[in-house]
Amino acid sequence: MRLVVPTSTRRAPDCAITSGTRKAPPISTSSPRLTGTGRPAARAATSAAEARALWLLRDSDPITANPDRQWTDAARTARTLADAGYRPPAPLPIRVLGRRGIAAAEALTYNQLLARQMSEHDRKVTLELARVLSGGDVAEGTLVGEDYLLDLEREAFLRLLGERLTRDRTPYTLNTRKTLRN
Repeated sequence: MRLVVPTSTRRAPDCAITSGTRKAPPISTSSPRLTGTGRPAARAATSAAEARALWLLRDSDPITANPDRQWTDAARTARTLADAGYRPPAPLPIRVLGRRGIAAAEALTYNQLLARQMSEHDRKVTLELARVLSGGDVAEGTLVGEDYLLDLEREAFLRLLGERLTRDRTPYTLNTRKTLRN
C-alpha cells in the first residue's frame, strides 16, 4: 500500500476534528518542506499503521495485509453494507475560490516563469490545474457540485491533450517515471 499526503497540509481531516479521540496528526503547520527541485515534498505511507498516523485511515477501517485476500474482504464488506441498506451520502456542494484562485496561480507562475523555474508548457499545465481546482470562471465562494468540477477537469485534460508538448511528455513519463521538461 502506498498512500501519499502532502507535508504542508494545514488542518486535519474533518472526521479527525469531530471525533476528539485522537491525538494531533504529524502534519506540518509551517511552510512546506522544499526538495532539491524547489517543490514541496510529500510523505508516502508505506504501511497501514503509518497511514493511520497520517489520518489517511480511521481506526475503524479494515486492513487486509494478505494481497490474496484483499478482493474477498472488500467484496464481503460491500455485501455487508448493501445488506444493511447503505446508501452513499448526498453530494455536498464545494465552495471554490473561482477567479481569485486562478489569478493567484497566474501571478505565481508568471514569477516562476521569469525566474526560469518553469517552462511555458509547465505554466500552461499549472494554470489548467488551477482553473479546475479553483472552480473555473466563477466568483469567489461559489458553491459547485462534483460533476461541475469533473467537467472542468475533463475539458482541461482534453485541451492539454491537444498540445504536442503534452503528447511528448506522456510516453516519456510512462517509460521513465520522470517528468519531461519541455
